Amino acid sequence: MGAYRDLVWHNGQTGGSHGFIGLDHARHAVVLSNSVSFIDDIGVHLLDARVELAAVEEREELTLAPEVLGGMWASTSWPRPGR
Repeated sequence: MGAYRDLVWHNGQTGGSHGFIGLDHARHAVVLSNSVSFIDDIGVHLLDARVELAAVEEREELTLAPEVLGGMWASTSWPRPGR
């Protein structure tokens, strides 16, 4: 666990996801991400708006054909159509 002023926090990464939890005397923040991008600044900023957010790194968009996914179902809608 880390401490920033009166803030107690913990973070972690595993298997392509990242989590942050932080709390102070008055507030709590939980930030979950499905990428390994750094998100701690978001959690700390939610608790103390004086803390600036880190600059966002520009990334190139990646488009995959469905066959590249090896038959895995991929959609932006839920539940799966036809079910």
